Amino acid sequence: MALSRHFNVKTDDLTILLQVEDEEIRSDDTTAKIQLSKDENEVKKGWNAVLKSQADTFITMSVSSPADCIVAKWTIQVKTATKTEAGIESSDYTLPLPIYILFNPWCENDNVYMADANHREEYVENDDGVIFVGTSDDIKRKGWSYAQYDKDILDCAVYLMKNIGMIKGRARGDPIATTRALSAAVNNDIRGEISEDHGILVGRWNAPYTDGTLPMDWFGSSKIIQQYYGTKQPVRYAQCWVFAGTLTTVLRALGIPCRPVSCFTSAHDNNGDLIILKDEESIWNFHVWNEAWMTRPDLGTEYSGWQIVDATPQEMSSGKFQCGPASLAAIYNGDMDLPYDNKFVFAEINADWIQIGPDKKVQLVNTTSIGQKISTKAIGSYEREDLTNCYKSPEGSIRERETFLKALVKSESEKYREYYQIEDLNKDVKFEIQPFGDVMIGQGFEVVLNIKNQSTTSSHHVTGRLDLSTETYTGRFASSVKRQAFDVHLKPEQKTKVSVMVTFEDYYEKLVEQNYFRVQCEANIAEIHFDYYMSEPFKFRVRNPKVNIEFDGSETLTLELTNPLPIALNNGKFRVHIASQIEEEIKLNQKIPPGQAAQATMKVPHLSPGRYIVRAQFSSDELHYPEGYTTLIL
Repeated sequence: MALSRHFNVKTDDLTILLQVEDEEIRSDDTTAKIQLSKDENEVKKGWNAVLKSQADTFITMSVSSPADCIVAKWTIQVKTATKTEAGIESSDYTLPLPIYILFNPWCENDNVYMADANHREEYVENDDGVIFVGTSDDIKRKGWSYAQYDKDILDCAVYLMKNIGMIKGRARGDPIATTRALSAAVNNDIRGEISEDHGILVGRWNAPYTDGTLPMDWFGSSKIIQQYYGTKQPVRYAQCWVFAGTLTTVLRALGIPCRPVSCFTSAHDNNGDLIILKDEESIWNFHVWNEAWMTRPDLGTEYSGWQIVDATPQEMSSGKFQCGPASLAAIYNGDMDLPYDNKFVFAEINADWIQIGPDKKVQLVNTTSIGQKISTKAIGSYEREDLTNCYKSPEGSIRERETFLKALVKSESEKYREYYQIEDLNKDVKFEIQPFGDVMIGQGFEVVLNIKNQSTTSSHHVTGRLDLSTETYTGRFASSVKRQAFDVHLKPEQKTKVSVMVTFEDYYEKLVEQNYFRVQCEANIAEIHFDYYMSEPFKFRVRNPKVNIEFDGSETLTLELTNPLPIALNNGKFRVHIASQIEEEIKLNQKIPPGQAAQATMKVPHLSPGRYIVRAQFSSDELHYPEGYTTLIL
């Protein structure tokens, strides 16, 4: 600090006055008055200012805040006083710009303290990453630029806390209250309408998207947050990975360690009973939420660490579309009676799947399918880290069943006794969809159902139907593609198969976003009067081609994509995103015939030396959202 003259430690005093910029009601939590200590070794609790050194008219001092200080913009006023023979001479100066006080994962006394430096670098400082999407058998990386250092991001995060999350007073220094409120503030409304709270993003899970941006078109959080902060109006449209990527940005900007987490075959439990009724409640191919790191003084130290928060608007909690923080340790142990939203989160990763037959009786329970390959980005790389064993014990283990039944009892589910006294009436005939290899969009494929009579003594007459359909990533039926009826007689230990050949023409016009299919089988075994329903539909995707990106080492990027379809591509274009700084669209002027390559080049604008992630996306009237990425080192 520069003064008008040398600071005399014997006759001069200095006081720092701080106050939260946007709080109208003043209190001990929103204001601070700090007397400069001239003893370098003096340490006080709470606010503290210590003179460290001085030279000529300059002084250096250290100012520290309480670990639970309100996270906000603070204004600073400096007052000086000098003792003279005539009395006290004083002057003051107000800093023209406020300072930001954030959560501090480097501070041992802060509730978000994270001891490991590599973890802090990954979950607080890293401004780029990947989010995992697809199916449990076909996991793909989707690049995401968090860009928490970009213009307006921190200002918007502070605005959300106060104006949308409505966090007041001391709660603004509490990561529990903050993450819960921000899980609501990032979303606006599940129905795609504008709600009164004016949160950042509007969710939409089906076309049309003509009055907004397709969820697949977002490369990162920066444009979303900047657009929202500039207009204070919700941005259209988002799906789960967009909500999760945006919340990651907001929490990291505030200093809260955060990571997006993807769960494959994720249940959506509408009523909190931990039971998913087939054809009544949905199973998402994948769902993405967040984990935030903090202590849980409200629950006890054993529940501290990673906490699940979810900004995707799914079910109301305390009158808002908000979810969490739910302690990961509580989810693992089946502690459903703890805050917040533990039942809903537990069901996402470990609900049981119930099939009700035509006679209204329970016919099967699938206990192992939900909650597979729970994933996040590995520290220091773009590889996948599997978190499944952090959420639950291995499927089929004694502890996993004990934890589920404990959770079921604590959830006070009325279905507890009804659904768990079921005998499997069919031990003879086994049905299994035969896995098949990688299928590129444009190719045909064969769906094969293997049927085996496992009885060594009994023959069986089996009739049924094999259904192939397309579906959304949230597990909702889209269109029927093909059906194949079968009628077979099986001698003891005999095997047979039912196959369906599917061409590009069969499925192309019925595809929906992200190219999901599901195969279902229903059958009747005459001799034992048993109606069979496949406990878990077989799900897969036809793969998009990859956009190849080459850099000449100087200034030119070359983009290339080979058309995999048996039809030409019209109105093709590449979109290129470099970090959060550059986004460019390159339109192609010619059709791309089948098997031919679409190519484009782009000059890389001047950038500071460093490491950048380049992402490219291709789209045309016939082919949507192939992607590719590479690392650019300048």
